[in-house]
Amino acid sequence: MVIAALLSFVSYSGYSAVTVSPGSGGTGICSTVATSPHTLGTISISEGATGDFNTPGGSFTLNAPAGWQFTGAVPTVTRSGAGEITIGVVTMTSTQLTIPFTASGTAGFDAINIANLQVVATSSGSASGNITANPVSGVTGITAGAGGTNFGSLSITPAVTPSVSISASPSSTVCAGTSVTFTPSFSGGGATPSFDWYVNGSLVASGNPYTTSSLSNGNTVQAIMTPTAGTCTTSPTAASNIITMTVNTVPTAVTVSGAGTFCNSTTINASGGTGGTIYFQGTTSGGTSTATPSASQLISSTGTYYFRAQSGAGCWGTEGSAAVTINPGATANAGAGQVVCQNSTITLAGSIGGAASSSTWSAPSGTFSNVNSLTSTYTPSSAGNITLTLTTNDPDGAGPCTLLPAHL
Repeated sequence: MVIAALLSFVSYSGYSAVTVSPGSGGTGICSTVATSPHTLGTISISEGATGDFNTPGGSFTLNAPAGWQFTGAVPTVTRSGAGEITIGVVTMTSTQLTIPFTASGTAGFDAINIANLQVVATSSGSASGNITANPVSGVTGITAGAGGTNFGSLSITPAVTPSVSISASPSSTVCAGTSVTFTPSFSGGGATPSFDWYVNGSLVASGNPYTTSSLSNGNTVQAIMTPTAGTCTTSPTAASNIITMTVNTVPTAVTVSGAGTFCNSTTINASGGTGGTIYFQGTTSGGTSTATPSASQLISSTGTYYFRAQSGAGCWGTEGSAAVTINPGATANAGAGQVVCQNSTITLAGSIGGAASSSTWSAPSGTFSNVNSLTSTYTPSSAGNITLTLTTNDPDGAGPCTLLPAHL
């Protein structure tokens, strides 16, 4: 017995469809340039099966969405692949692009490519839309009509208005030589805008922020912002507010005289400070005390002392200083007076203090057992009143606390 099987093969076009690669470059067009021509990237219609371009051929017409037009020269339309496609005469109006073709066979895979298609918006507020095809003949897989196969998306990004303002820190009123930092606050400039800085209308620096200590009274400072490349703005730059600087002069430097080494105390004096009032700052360098308006001070302790002048606008000038060493004074006490009989001796009870470390007894007559001993024994040589003198040494060898006598 012979059993035969009959197999039937049926073509199903649902598995066959061209692939459309939409043209790029039509989305997010800035509204400021949307009404100028924009060239789209290449649109490709490629066979997914060998018969997607039907024999003997056909055509398809691309339609611009509402608010958009085709413009410029007729785009370049070519075929690629197996070579079974021939492109006919392409025609274009402001709203339609028609591409006819013939297909000599279905043995290979072919593609139709549309290059340099230019589009333009009829207004800066044109709505978004897609390029679609209608009518379509001889091609499998293109959905015709609005909402059908997308050959290129077109849309407009509204332009923003860039703006920038600047502020000065610590202030727009400063003392001469003060470092001032100018910082911008901005909108519509994108992520990384650039800034150019102008003083009195002349470009002096770029970057963010701008810091300087060389401004003069009446100088004006302004920033010009350039938005980040690719940012959709109504203007290519934005100018900030203008800050007019008030720069107050500072008093001249103070000079202090009277430095050195002294006994007990000394007076130091300050001069200069033109344009301000001189204030004593004690031993504080860089001080800003206004408690002691004085250009002369009595000093009784070792240290470095400072004077500085301040202007009426509150600006401090360069300080002056003097280093002073104060040695304590030497003291001597010969003790209480005594009454003795002639030919008797006296035991002395002298004392010294301060910077004194040694002493010497002296008298117009008589003798001492030890002139350098505070408790020396003195023997008078005659009757009557006799003055005994105790004199301290020179503690530093050269002054200033020299020879202090005390009398008995």
